[in-house]
Amino acid sequence: MRGATSVVTGAASGMGAEVARRLAARGARIALVDRNADGLAAVAASLTGGGHSTHVVDLTDDGAVTALAAELTASHPHVQTLITCAGSSMLGNIDQLTMEEMRWLM
Repeated sequence: MRGATSVVTGAASGMGAEVARRLAARGARIALVDRNADGLAAVAASLTGGGHSTHVVDLTDDGAVTALAAELTASHPHVQTLITCAGSSMLGNIDQLTMEEMRWLM
């Protein structure tokens, strides 16, 4: 992974944060993505190496995702991996969810 660029979504906590830490420890540059700015800052401060970036983005917002893609293309033109750890949950039966709720979960 040395010198590779990896984009990690859901990077402010949990699995995303741990994946980012492990990739950085192996020499990767990490583009950390999450909607939690404070969590992103804390994780970024814990990473070894350099060249990491943080991107506060709500991945349920199509326009924000499009802007993120453009920003990443400009700042990290050779992304080797995209690791998607962002996720949400909703209590209830799946057969009772609306399409809007299903899209939000995805």
